[in-house]
Amino acid sequence: MRTAALRTITYIALSLALSYPLPAQAALPQSVRPPAARDTLAERQRELDSATISLLRAQNALMREYDQRLLATVYWSLGGVTVLVGLLVGFSWFTNFRVYERDKLLLRQEIAAGLRDDLAKLKEEAAENAKRTEVALTKIATQAATAVDARLKAAQQILETKITALELEMAEQQAEEWRQRKVYTNEIRSTLSMIQLAKKLSRPFMVSRALDRLQESFRAGARPDADLAAQVVTALDGLSSEYGTEVETLKLALRSARQA
Repeated sequence: MRTAALRTITYIALSLALSYPLPAQAALPQSVRPPAARDTLAERQRELDSATISLLRAQNALMREYDQRLLATVYWSLGGVTVLVGLLVGFSWFTNFRVYERDKLLLRQEIAAGLRDDLAKLKEEAAENAKRTEVALTKIATQAATAVDARLKAAQQILETKITALELEMAEQQAEEWRQRKVYTNEIRSTLSMIQLAKKLSRPFMVSRALDRLQESFRAGARPDADLAAQVVTALDGLSSEYGTEVETLKLALRSARQA
């Protein structure tokens, strides 16, 4: 574009120069030209120089205007590029910010979901552990209670056995005291207590001893009343068959004592 403008200016300058034709005397040497011709030629030369200078000035002004327009175009282009870059940077930042916010939200939701799942699993495990612990503790408590109950029952049984043994011993002592006093009815009552206590303790030798004592009481002259006789019969009937002979003998002695 700049070359075309220069060509245009050159064409105009040549056209102006050719529009002033030289006279025929211009072909003559300057020394033989007339003074008027020399003045005319000098004047034409000055006009040509002035026109050339004007054309050069116009050319410079045109080139300067062209340069100004070119610089303005460059500035506007640079400004447009700058604005476009700014817009692209802003859009890129906005897009990255939106993507970052979305990723952050998704990551937060994912972490929250993972935490909820882990919390649910922990709750389930805690519930299962608590249930297993409760079952184990219940089992241990049941075993401990059973063991304690068994020990208590054993201790109670031992204590009851000891108490029953003491009662048996006391009953025998009372029977002996009533015999010494010759109060045979009371001796029979104490002997019946001996039989019951000896059966409870599973002491057959004490049962035999009580039966012998009853036999001796009848021989000593004991006269039991109807109520006491009924108690004696009930006690004798409650004995096992191994005491059958002794039981029959005592029943005969009881009938004899009642008839006497």
